[in-house]
Amino acid sequence: MQCSFHESIAMASRVPSTSMLPSPRPSRIHGRARGTITRVTQEMFLGAHPDAIRRRREAEERHRAREEERRLEKEQEAAGVSWFQSDDAPENMRLVNSLTVMAKWMKLAADSNKLLVADFFTPDCYSCKSLYPKLKQIAKENPDVLFAKLNGQDEKLSPYFETVGVKKVPFFRLYRDHKLVSSFSASLSPEKLANLRMESLSHYKGPQAI
Repeated sequence: MQCSFHESIAMASRVPSTSMLPSPRPSRIHGRARGTITRVTQEMFLGAHPDAIRRRREAEERHRAREEERRLEKEQEAAGVSWFQSDDAPENMRLVNSLTVMAKWMKLAADSNKLLVADFFTPDCYSCKSLYPKLKQIAKENPDVLFAKLNGQDEKLSPYFETVGVKKVPFFRLYRDHKLVSSFSASLSPEKLANLRMESLSHYKGPQAI
């Protein structure tokens, strides 16, 4: 159905113009919306900051490392291998299973003028298990330092714990030239880890620092 020109004019006159419509009144919602937009913009800006990106990446790397450790632990448990028997330890770290091996390891350190770090632990010690990955990392970063792991639940080594007076674990004894130069307990706490690094560094004479 077609409309004439006059009908079109009449229909248009009945449609209110935009100038006749009431203008929207400002409301508190608009103010809150502006604040939200500003806050989101600030968060986006801060999220793009290099330091924030670096911290986020470091957190992601730590998370991936923990996930990888859990995966390896499950594989080891399935294979009947305990956490301290893992084969991913560096060459300068050894699980000592007898006093004879400990004597050879100490002689090797003395003959090569290296520091020997003896790590006294027990398999059921949560702190010992938690500290082990960090200790492996320190050993990898310092190949000129020897690390000996001694299991207090090993029947061949438990008398040695009593002989040297180790009553709690994890416990460390540092040797140079067959002589005890330091002994202390340690854990994953920042203070204990700092003490482990400080004590090791103070008796270390190699080109790298622990």
